[in-house]
Amino acid sequence: MLLLTLIAAFIPATFAVKCYTCSWSPKDAPNRTVMCNDEFFEGNAIAISECDNGCQTYVHMDRNGAIEQVRRSCLQPEDEMTGNCVSEENKAFSAKRCTCNYNLCNTGAPVYTAASYALLFLMAAHVLQVLNRV
Repeated sequence: MLLLTLIAAFIPATFAVKCYTCSWSPKDAPNRTVMCNDEFFEGNAIAISECDNGCQTYVHMDRNGAIEQVRRSCLQPEDEMTGNCVSEENKAFSAKRCTCNYNLCNTGAPVYTAASYALLFLMAAHVLQVLNRV
């Protein structure tokens, strides 16, 4: 019983994912933050954070479609995990938020393949098998 309690205490930590953490705006273009932008994305030069709720990439554009900001970060608890991209538009701006929940998924171009979902399913099945043995 003690072993099961210890395993249950550490389960939330095992579901944390690693996410790229950076932001870029055209005003910052001369410095290294340009690597956060999709066009020049370089994952090996960007900070990585452990995130409990998943990852997100947020792109904010002006009303003419010019990018004002790109932000990659941990998904906040109040934001919805959709596993895809959701767009928002009004007269002043447009924005796109892409969310995902596997390691380093908030790269330059979000890719969601059947293989990634199959891997997630297999990992979950393995965890359940281990827990059933306890």
